[in-house]
Amino acid sequence: MIEKPDKILESLESKFMGNLKQSLLQNKEVLDRLFIKSRAISEIGNILKELDVIKKYQLEILNIFDEIFADIITSIYFAGSALDKPAQMVLRRVLV
Repeated sequence: MIEKPDKILESLESKFMGNLKQSLLQNKEVLDRLFIKSRAISEIGNILKELDVIKKYQLEILNIFDEIFADIITSIYFAGSALDKPAQMVLRRVLV
């Protein structure tokens, strides 16, 4: 009998969640440092946005700091779930 697609996806998600939980337990200190550094990138953007000399177009450009933060966190999630290739693709976007 062929399994239904929703059951296959639920099983896959369960596997990824198990991978993530195991990764979080093994890498708590590293994860804490990564989150602090990632959040710092976003906060730098927020600090720069508050400067009086920033022009409207520069404010738009400063939104990239939030994008970088989101991409780093997404990459960490993928890597923690043992999804190495998606993690590399997202992180490559940050670095380029």
